[in-house]
Amino acid sequence: MNKWGLVLVLLSTLSAVKAEQEWSEDWGDSWQDTKDTQLFQGFIEYARGQKIQPATGTNESLNELRARIEWQDTFKKVKVEFKADAYYDALLSKSEGGEVRELNALIPLGEQVELTLGRQILTWGTGDYLFINDLFPKDWQSFFIGRDDEYLKAPSDAVKLDIFSKHINFNLVYSPQFDSDRYIDGTRLSFYLPGSGILQPDGLNVQRPDDNEVSLRAYGKLNAIEWAVYGYRGFFNSPEGINTNSELFFPRLRVLGASLRTTIGAGVGHIELGSFASLDDTSGNNPNIPNSRTKLLLGYEQELVTNLTAGLQWQSEKIADVTAPTAALEPSQQKWQNLLTLRLRHQALQQKLTNNLFIFYSPTDRDHHLRLSSQYRYDDHWSFTLGLMWFEGKTTETFWAQFQENNNVYFRTRYNF
Repeated sequence: MNKWGLVLVLLSTLSAVKAEQEWSEDWGDSWQDTKDTQLFQGFIEYARGQKIQPATGTNESLNELRARIEWQDTFKKVKVEFKADAYYDALLSKSEGGEVRELNALIPLGEQVELTLGRQILTWGTGDYLFINDLFPKDWQSFFIGRDDEYLKAPSDAVKLDIFSKHINFNLVYSPQFDSDRYIDGTRLSFYLPGSGILQPDGLNVQRPDDNEVSLRAYGKLNAIEWAVYGYRGFFNSPEGINTNSELFFPRLRVLGASLRTTIGAGVGHIELGSFASLDDTSGNNPNIPNSRTKLLLGYEQELVTNLTAGLQWQSEKIADVTAPTAALEPSQQKWQNLLTLRLRHQALQQKLTNNLFIFYSPTDRDHHLRLSSQYRYDDHWSFTLGLMWFEGKTTETFWAQFQENNNVYFRTRYNF
């Protein structure tokens, strides 16, 4: 199949489906399904990004054509969902491909129990771009090159059990095979590697675990307060450990946490806490394995004036046993690490234009990351997005500063159908 093969096959399929729908509409209700909803939808999108001052690797950060198809239906109370992308990526040597982002069946087991089987996008917690008890996989490469925010969440191949009751609800998620983050590995973005500095390697030698992971949440509402408690047993989402063969690997991890969300004045506030136990080095004596730590997140969001919303967050992270710091991911060696975020969201032109400013700033590492975007929705089909990603810091080994060679501008053009 040539480089456009997957895209053309998907587009031809969509055209056939659309034609069939239009034909059915012309012949009236007798030829149509009894459902009123449109089963098929999707989009076609072209995205292009350019690094501002690259020192290593390619000057481009993004250059791809993507087509999406979404479908859902219900068969005897079983709801089936399907989302898939086909794309042509001009940056990677394997330039054509596709991905099933969702393919699952939601099966009701009585009035208060549901079972979801298959590939699905999972999320919980209270943070805005900050994740404490949400240990489901993220796509950080997409996040830093200008793809839509939807692609920050990577899919999980899992079984999810939901139990509902009047006062308390439960979610249990079991993944038979650990689903890691799509972390920065040098294929698109440069980063800091201890002992080597900032570079963009062809790839990393990573040992992946062959084991499962389990996530649990209990949640409910008490008066105006939404509460939740969380548990997780699995692995660090990125390969943060180094083994005796000098290979990166995913150390074992256990997390216990809780969160609250409620109305405060004219806005909404939230608090979230997580205790991270590094199970492969509980004493903290191995410098090649990340230390245990505790994370605390406070946040508040409020509409300042009509169409202008502001959100503030403060995250503090206490690292245990800092006398034996890890080699890779704690370069500042601070016992306490703090992070502040600010979001400003403004809408104009009858809410067709949406401007977003989001800033990460670490006063302990003295580095920051700025995300600026403007999206214009021309009509129900066409939308256009222009954005900027900027990283800066005092020293190259801190988290945000290590990406400063990846500063980029991008744009996306999308047609929805």
